[in-house]
Amino acid sequence: MTSHASAISLSRMSADKLSTLSERIFALAVCTTDSGKEIPNRFLVAMFGELGELATELVGECRKLRANAPAS
Repeated sequence: MTSHASAISLSRMSADKLSTLSERIFALAVCTTDSGKEIPNRFLVAMFGELGELATELVGECRKLRANAPAS
């Protein structure tokens, strides 16, 4: 049961992080469209860096859940 609760907590946390990142990307896209300028590379690098960190975090949590899951 603990693994199930951990998975739900992880899913909610991940959804929140992804939602925040998508809102940032959308805001940058709208600002870029309005001003007619390109998105500065440093913003893109930062966003993809955060996505990479999130992916690494998710993989680590999935491995923990798998290791703690009862053997079938």
